[in-house]
Amino acid sequence: MSWKSFLSAGLLCVVASPVFAAPTLVVSGSINNKAATPVRVWNIAAGPDIALDATGTALALELGFQATGGNILSITTVPNEATAAAPATARVDQPSNPGNVIFGWETLTDVGGGNMKPVGTQLGTGANANKAVAFIAENLFTTTGNRDLITITTQSSVTALAWGGRYNADGSMAALTGNLPANGRIAQGSTAAPGGAANFDTFTGSMAALSTPRFLGDMNGNGSYTFADLTPLGTALNNPAAYKTQFPNLNILRGDASGNGTLTFADLNGLGQILQGNISGSGSGVGAAAVPEPASATLLLGAIVVAGLGRALTRVARHN
Repeated sequence: MSWKSFLSAGLLCVVASPVFAAPTLVVSGSINNKAATPVRVWNIAAGPDIALDATGTALALELGFQATGGNILSITTVPNEATAAAPATARVDQPSNPGNVIFGWETLTDVGGGNMKPVGTQLGTGANANKAVAFIAENLFTTTGNRDLITITTQSSVTALAWGGRYNADGSMAALTGNLPANGRIAQGSTAAPGGAANFDTFTGSMAALSTPRFLGDMNGNGSYTFADLTPLGTALNNPAAYKTQFPNLNILRGDASGNGTLTFADLNGLGQILQGNISGSGSGVGAAAVPEPASATLLLGAIVVAGLGRALTRVARHN
């Protein structure tokens, strides 16, 4: 199934959804990034119910996001990570997928024949600066599992992030309200559905800023940041291609504590501070965390050695 045929069947029509299966959506974060200006980082991951098409299936997401207590600074799709070292089935990200207006301020594009639709990721401005939308698609999934798809950065003052869309649970369109009116949609390729795709219109919710699961530092994707993440962190720092092979569904920027868009050894100090907060129970490392206490720093460095990051010791020591 080509992504074009899937998308045309997926988001631009309403198809009855099977009740026995559905894709999944996981929002994780938020934890203050250790950038010069603290921000909150949120990760949106989705995955299929592979039973709908065991030979390989695609997903299309139509979601709106709304922050409480501050503005959304950016919304981006996870970079396409298909490389020679990646699994045989290459990822094909489609950041410009057509959908339906959610808030009412979205920029519209002619997707053919005068059919005006919002596409891709868009960020609200002015009074709508706390809102963002995503109309994206990705294929090909051949196994069940959530894949990192969207990264949202908000001001550190944000206390919660809500998500939803324009649909009622029965697939009918909800009225525009200027805020999140109803449910978001995830369409999935399905051999059992008419047209080869099924729409699922039940995705809505909200996550408080200090809730779990975590995102930043969670290098193994289990929803928390603990010493178990240091081995995959070491792999990501020393051999990014090997990390992508081992964790093909995860965004390597889970370790980007500095917020500069890359993962380097310079992120270790910030990750150490976050880890200390998680382990000690002092919240989640949110805010201006102190430099790790000697005992915690020693334990962290010892774990890094075990993770194969011996050469990072000198770099970390310079920060302490």
